[in-house]
Amino acid sequence: MACTPEHGRQLIEQYQARPFVEPELWAGKVGRALLQHPEG
Repeated sequence: MACTPEHGRQLIEQYQARPFVEPELWAGKVGRALLQHPEG
């Protein structure tokens, strides 16, 4: 949680610069598949 808007921007920059971890990659794949095939 950010204390100020500037701190919030810093946190966003740090988060965007880090590499993805394996669970995030899988979550992205599952999310895209669900969006492309909502009926299953």
